Amino acid sequence: IAFLPTDLVAFRLALLFAHGRVWFIRDGCGMVCAIMTWLLVVYADFVVTFVMLLPSKDFWYSVINGVLFNCLAVLALSSHLRTMLTDPVRTIPALCLFLCE
Repeated sequence: IAFLPTDLVAFRLALLFAHGRVWFIRDGCGMVCAIMTWLLVVYADFVVTFVMLLPSKDFWYSVINGVLFNCLAVLALSSHLRTMLTDPVRTIPALCLFLCE
């Protein structure tokens, strides 16, 4: 089956929002750990940007490292969010059924 980019995006959205709702388990410990993870990444972004890079004398060093660090932080948080909201048991059989047709 040849995928167009829009088909792949629609397929991923269908997996993420299966049956009109997002898969999320309301576990107190898991939610505390998720909030702590997000707060640690945001705090690391604050420290790198405002404590290390802005006081730096070299402009291009600060710009390149700031953009790189913020891109990696966004990728880490988006990956964490996708992992939190995707049911691993449901994704693999659905992927096999979709690709094997």
